[in-house]
Amino acid sequence: MKMKNALGMLYQKMGPVSHVVANKAIKVMRYTRQFWYGVWCALLVRWGTPYGWRYKLEDKSGISIAMKAIREQNALPLKYRKITSYVGFSGVCLGLLLFVELSSRLLGWFEVEPDIPLRIQFSSELLFALFLGSQIASLILSVYIGVVCIAGIFSLVMYILGKFTKREAILYTFLSRFPSSWKAMHSSL
Repeated sequence: MKMKNALGMLYQKMGPVSHVVANKAIKVMRYTRQFWYGVWCALLVRWGTPYGWRYKLEDKSGISIAMKAIREQNALPLKYRKITSYVGFSGVCLGLLLFVELSSRLLGWFEVEPDIPLRIQFSSELLFALFLGSQIASLILSVYIGVVCIAGIFSLVMYILGKFTKREAILYTFLSRFPSSWKAMHSSL
């Protein structure tokens, strides 16, 4: 009660000046809240939610890159779709051969007997999970290396023949980006 009276007396003595100072403090506080809200919204837009598509921000995840490559391949003329399919299929076959070799080395490294069930061979769940994780990672890595090898050979041949530029050959090899001449032919049809 005494505190309330003391504040009331202080307000009466200070008059409208203290009211203005209080409002300025509130405005500064609102400004900082608005500022941080703007920063938060900018980060959300940058991360792609909720309106990232308006600003045409690209998603850089592996799945979105693969889906974009599939869409671009389907937009190519039939001749180039077949070439790309043959290159990809050959690369996957080479990758599977690499995986068989790498998998047999991993079996030896983890001391796994092929005739005994896996659950019996591992003393802990962590070793079992590590083994399965290494198998999955080696499969993905092997297929990627196989595809890159075959696409690299194809790109090198096309570069030597003058059909690809150096940049197009590198992009086709590592990122499955098609040369602009392939796309231009489709747009003129």
